[in-house]
This record gives sequence, C-alpha cells and structure tokens, in this order.
Amino acid sequence: MSLAFKTHLSTKGGLPLSELLQWLGGGGYLLNKVFLSFSEHVLIKKDFSGARYWRIASWAVYLIGLPPWVIIFISQRNWIAASVEASGLPAMLLGLVTAFGWSH
Repeated sequence: MSLAFKTHLSTKGGLPLSELLQWLGGGGYLLNKVFLSFSEHVLIKKDFSGARYWRIASWAVYLIGLPPWVIIFISQRNWIAASVEASGLPAMLLGLVTAFGWSH
C-alpha cells in the first residue's frame, strides 16, 4: 500500500482517515495556542507553577499534532511542506525540555 490515502479508507466510524488526521493536527495546533495563552495569563498573576503546567501542556499537544500534518503532507507527496513541518520537531522538543526545567 502506498503512502497516499485513498478516499475510501476510513476509520471504523466512517470518518475518512485524512479528515481524522486533519482534526488531530489542527486540534493540536489550536490547543497549543490556547494553552500558551493560558500560561501567559497565569504568569501575569505571578503563578509560576501554573504557568509551567500550561507551557508543558502546550508543547505536549503541539508534539501530538505534528505527526498527523507530516503524514498528510507526505501522503500528498508535498515534500517541502512535510520537511518544513518536520523541521519544527527539534524546536518543539527543546521548548518542552525548557518548560520542564523552567522555574522562578
């Protein structure tokens, strides 16, 4: 089977696999932005442990949302977009590591 997703492939519930991947990837990116916003708002209130929690959550959901987008781009043979997305992985991992070690 090739990497290209056929339209007839679907999950058990009938949702096409490409749509499922789009929901997972988009949801991860959206939650990343929401959680980073929560972190900034909590940080304004000088709650450093709460800010750390939201930063860790934001980087973790971003990393969960990254592979679906890379899979989608590879399946469409869009190598440049796939490599651009995949190249963000080291920065995201460093963000997560920094968030784990972050304290004031």
